[in-house]
Amino acid sequence: MTQKQTTFIATVAILSVAAVLLFSAGPPMAESVPKTRAQSDRGISVVGEGEVKVRPDQARVLIGVEGRAESPAGALLTAGARADAVLAELKSMGYGTDEVRRLSVQLSEEPTGFRGQQQIEVLVADVDRLNRFLDKVVLAGASTVKTVSFSVRNEADLRRQAVDRAIKDARAKAEAAASSGKVSLGDLRSLVVEHPEAEPAKPGQTSIRATVRATFDVIP
Repeated sequence: MTQKQTTFIATVAILSVAAVLLFSAGPPMAESVPKTRAQSDRGISVVGEGEVKVRPDQARVLIGVEGRAESPAGALLTAGARADAVLAELKSMGYGTDEVRRLSVQLSEEPTGFRGQQQIEVLVADVDRLNRFLDKVVLAGASTVKTVSFSVRNEADLRRQAVDRAIKDARAKAEAAASSGKVSLGDLRSLVVEHPEAEPAKPGQTSIRATVRATFDVIP
């Protein structure tokens, strides 16, 4: 056997061994990383509710004034004069441009002539004196009080308090569920905050509510 033939046979043998090793090894194995206790897929989902009860401290009042006359101009002038008288009374009571708004002027025809109307909106900061306020504006020339809506000044702060209480309620419920399941409660995984539509505030007391949907990790 010549030297070239010997070299060729040795090369083929090496390649054959390499091919066998390559195909017998198969595809690379994906590394499996065990989950830690805190990485458990399991979770506890709960709904928490929070409520803050508060007494309304301000009211928004819609006042109407009217004036009647045989002509459109006369009706509008009469209504305007009465509105000016109401505005003057409001100013004497300490209400400024931040609390008072002149909203609209309307004119309608009636069988006996014309009726002019104007609307004035006032933010009353002291609800304890609301009745006295209404007496004064009616004596000054107001024809009607169409709307009285109550509210609170620091509603944003109260909403945050309601959310805090809802989160505490959710955590308490989740801890109770975890205890029943003989597991430990982990970190908060997700949280959705909802503010139910508020009911119209009443003079005595109103409620600010919040609802949260929370999911907590579970530690086996």
